[in-house]
Amino acid sequence: MKKAELILDILVLFLPSAYELFDCMEIITKDPLYAVERLKAVERYGFAKSERLLIGTHDHYAYNGYYEIKKK
Repeated sequence: MKKAELILDILVLFLPSAYELFDCMEIITKDPLYAVERLKAVERYGFAKSERLLIGTHDHYAYNGYYEIKKK
């Protein structure tokens, strides 16, 4: 089994209940370009590259390279 398939299997198990567990409407993940297998898995699950920057709560730094999926 390929690494992307294993990651996708984990996402399928965990993410459906994550919205309720964390009381949120979207889930964000950091996936750098070199994490090719992880990128394949999150995109196949339905995540999309965020067009907005994520602002840190403590340092107020603007971070990019995040993928997000919203609750349906």
